[in-house]
Formats: sequence, structure tokens, C-alpha cells
Amino acid sequence: MKYSKLLLLTSFLCISAGTINTMTVNAAQQVTVSDSTVRNALEAVNNLFTDNTYTTLSPNTTTETIKEARTLILKAVGKCDIVHLSNLCKKAESLLALSVHL
Repeated sequence: MKYSKLLLLTSFLCISAGTINTMTVNAAQQVTVSDSTVRNALEAVNNLFTDNTYTTLSPNTTTETIKEARTLILKAVGKCDIVHLSNLCKKAESLLALSVHL
């Protein structure tokens, strides 16, 4: 099973079992979060894209920056909606793959 699928499956299992408190955080929002791990994860994901429509990658987005964002998301498990942030990373990977093949 791929790493991202395993992460999503584990997240769903933990959430449904009630072992993780969930707090939905939209990565586009200007949220004042007291937890620096959540702030860092949000910032890393937002920096992958040019704006909050999440349709265009930032010129600085690479496979390495996506990997770094995923690492920060894992540190925020139980503190925010990691599924949403992980999906945005997956979208960034898809957009990056398309841009490489053009």
C-alpha cells in the first residue's frame, strides 16, 4: 500500500475509533493557531500553490517541498484535518507531474 493511502486509512480508522480529536482547518484561512506544528503544516501546504484556489503550483514547488509538507502534516496529526492537507499535497504532486510531462 502506498504511503499516502496508508496515512489516509490510518487517519480514518483513528478518527472513527475516537482516538484522535479532529479540528477542521482550511489551509487557505488566515487562522491564528497556537500550535506551531499546525501553523508550519498549513504554511508548507499553502506555499505549494500560488493562491487559495489550489489550481496553480508555486514556481518553487518541487517533489522535495511536497515531501517536506507531508512530513510537517504528520507532525500535526490529531491537531488539524490532516486528510484535507494530505489531499492538497496529492493534488500538488499531480500538478507537478503534469507540468513535467509537458
